[in-house]
Amino acid sequence: MKNLFIDACKILKLHSLLTVPFILYLYFISLIMTRSQNANTEIIVITFIIVAFLLTTCFLSGWFFMVKNALNNFKDINIKGQNSQIDYAFSNLKMFLSGVGEYFIPTTFSLILYISLLGIFMTGIYILGQHLLGDFPLSYNQLKIISTNPQDAGNIINALSQNQITQLSSYSFLFMSAYLFFSFSTMFYFPTLFMSTKNCIKAFIKGFIFTYCNIKTTFILFLFYILSKTILSVLNTLFASNFLLSTVCLLIIVYFAAYWIILVFYAYEQKENYSYHRTNSFREE
Repeated sequence: MKNLFIDACKILKLHSLLTVPFILYLYFISLIMTRSQNANTEIIVITFIIVAFLLTTCFLSGWFFMVKNALNNFKDINIKGQNSQIDYAFSNLKMFLSGVGEYFIPTTFSLILYISLLGIFMTGIYILGQHLLGDFPLSYNQLKIISTNPQDAGNIINALSQNQITQLSSYSFLFMSAYLFFSFSTMFYFPTLFMSTKNCIKAFIKGFIFTYCNIKTTFILFLFYILSKTILSVLNTLFASNFLLSTVCLLIIVYFAAYWIILVFYAYEQKENYSYHRTNSFREE
């Protein structure tokens, strides 16, 4: 396991420009979300949603392909040694458009499948919650107000009875637990899609099986992700009022996101024995 984390750091250091597409994606998606909040009609809102979906598909198809290429570079370096004449970071960045061209359609279907399955799963959890906890204490309009106007959230929550607050907390715990379970179960969905099969259904099934066939390793990775994300979220909240510190924190989050994706893809590659070399990144050290 130790070797896995170290190698992921080496890959990111060698391909530091992996962060560039992610930064641009965050900028454009935030721009779309800001504009969509001022939309006057449902048609415009739907248009923004479609644009955001297509942007996300382009980003994921190109970015994940860059990660796949970075792993291939790392394998070649382990075999032949590093070529000083090659700028691995820049050459890998140029692979983004190739990834969009090759994986746009598989990624589109994969995202649709992922969102659909998540929606079905969470709907089932909501129905289960109604049987166990009773009706959800907030209406759709109240939820919409909370999501669009956080400053009014306190007034809505304060208007609830103690029993409703307890019920809301129970629902929050149920939804969060269910989402974490779904995220854990699908952690290797996209690595499978990009490194094993372009069939989204086969990738989902194979990724699901991979997760639970390697439960110890995948649980450690997921626990690392949860703890790291929690720490970064706390830091981001603490530094929100300071422009310099918040910018530094944002950069750390971006680099962690790139590191996490490399880590998951590399773990899948090593465990599935796609490497050309015989190094076992899961060995105990």
